[in-house]
Amino acid sequence: MRIVLDPGHLHLVNGEYLIPGKRSPRVPPGVYEGEFNRRVAVQVYRMLQQSGYSVFLTVPRDARENVTLADRVAMADDLEADAFISIHANASDVPGWSRANGAVIFTGSHTRDPLARGIADGFQTFTSIRLRRGAGVVASPKAFYVIRKQRDKRPAVLVECGFMTNRNDAEYMASEVGQKQIAQAIVSGVYSWAS
Repeated sequence: MRIVLDPGHLHLVNGEYLIPGKRSPRVPPGVYEGEFNRRVAVQVYRMLQQSGYSVFLTVPRDARENVTLADRVAMADDLEADAFISIHANASDVPGWSRANGAVIFTGSHTRDPLARGIADGFQTFTSIRLRRGAGVVASPKAFYVIRKQRDKRPAVLVECGFMTNRNDAEYMASEVGQKQIAQAIVSGVYSWAS
């Protein structure tokens, strides 16, 4: 089984983010989105690989230039991937720390999508970040390019792992324990979907 992991945005190159993404109001205790996404994706990659899955990252560790959204989808197409998981962190538009919190899993099909539901269940089981009230799994077939372009090809989800602008979520997401538990939540969702 081939799984493509997409660490949303990108990491630091020569001290600058190629695509900055969001960030916590203060780092530390918070985190930069590209950094967080990369760390979680690498842990998911290792866990799935150890379980015998063929796993691919859309953004190589040594990337020195932007990997476009179209390139990310094309990679999944070229590999004939069985699933695509884009890893992100959410943020509120309110300046400073906000009350908005929780994880949201976006899918291109419906709220009962097995991969999205499995990941949502994983968050409930393995993490201290709960699903966002009223929006744990959201069917959003047109909202995100990486979901929209794969809708009829494979399960594709975009996981917003918590709010970087919520102090509790951000501190947890910045911690090694939090990142490992979030990775485990995503991996358990893959196991549930694949079984």
